[in-house]
Amino acid sequence: MSLTTSPNIGAIPGAGYVFAFGMRDGAGEEYDEGEGDRIAPPDPIVGINAYFYYPENPLYEHNLVSSVVGPEPTIIWPLLVKSAGGPGDTQATLTWDGGDIGNVPDKYAVLELRDMEGNALADMRSQASYTFTLQSNETKNFQVVASEAAYPVTLACARVQP
Repeated sequence: MSLTTSPNIGAIPGAGYVFAFGMRDGAGEEYDEGEGDRIAPPDPIVGINAYFYYPENPLYEHNLVSSVVGPEPTIIWPLLVKSAGGPGDTQATLTWDGGDIGNVPDKYAVLELRDMEGNALADMRSQASYTFTLQSNETKNFQVVASEAAYPVTLACARVQP
């Protein structure tokens, strides 16, 4: 995934900032560089940063530029996009590569970018990007969700008297 802004307000330290999510057998929820997790650069004084945010991790392992977890029926990568300073309203676009998305196993019927309430913002298999407005000093929280079930199913059983 990548993040671009218009106007470009010094988006993300370094050139060509790209962040990634993935899964690997045996990977855990905690930070492990050996599994592919990478720590994000610090927030800029003025600009935008994006990272997967895990508040339960130790202090210097909260913000990951790359997050690899173990396969589960439903996986959620918590994605945070944060503006520091800047000229006010900024158009921000999250973009992902279809080839990389194609590496997500087909058993995950759902692969979506969602808001924190669980509302789908983009079907990541059929769309290549999502654009939103970011205010100065605003934080947007998203989720990348992979799920084996297209729709959650809840069954309720009642006992029938003969």
